[in-house]
Formats: sequence, C-alpha cells, structure tokens
Amino acid sequence: MVNDAIRLLAAGVAIVTCLLAGAWLSTLLPVRLPAAILGLLLLLFCLCVCGKVPNALQRTARPLLVHMPLFFVPAVIAVWQFTDVIKTNGLTLFVAIVVSTLVVGVALAAWVNTLLKDKHEH
Repeated sequence: MVNDAIRLLAAGVAIVTCLLAGAWLSTLLPVRLPAAILGLLLLLFCLCVCGKVPNALQRTARPLLVHMPLFFVPAVIAVWQFTDVIKTNGLTLFVAIVVSTLVVGVALAAWVNTLLKDKHEH
C-alpha cells in the first residue's frame, strides 16, 4: 500500500518535472513555444525511451485526462479578450485554421497509411 502510494507520488513528480523542464527550456529557445507543449514533448520522449507507460503513470494521469476538457475553459474565455483582433482578421484566422487542419489531417492520414502498410508487410 505504501509502496503503491510512493509510485503514484513519483509519477506525479515526473509529470510536474517535465512541465517545469519545459518551462525552463522555453526560456532558452530562440522560438517562443508554450512550456506545457515542451513539457509534453519531454514526457513523450521519456516514454519512447522507456518503451511503455508505467502503470503508476497511467493511474496518475487518468484523472487528469478525464477532466482535460476543463483545462480548455480558460483558453476559450481568453478569446473574448481579443474580439477586436478576431473582427479585424477573422477571415485570415478562419483560412489559417482550415488550411492547417487540412494539412495536419492529410499528413496524419499519410503517416497512418505508411504504418499500416509496414504492419501488413511484416
């Protein structure tokens, strides 16, 4: 029981450490990237090196993932602070969102198609 609690605590510390490392990295990079994105990329890198997601990390992350939509509320509300920018550049923003979504969708489809072909060949 105590051992399990220590593992869960260590997993939570690992998540927060990746976030803080992302914040530190964001100050060093010449390009402005959100600290949370850099932290997630660091966590992804660590998980790729490990080859799997430890059970304690899965159990620690599950409540965060379940409540993830709540994390988007501040971002949506913040949009209302920029209504003048949206009114001025609305069409440009709309085109940028549509084009970038299409580009990502096509790239993802091509990548998945390549993965599936490789899987069927082996």
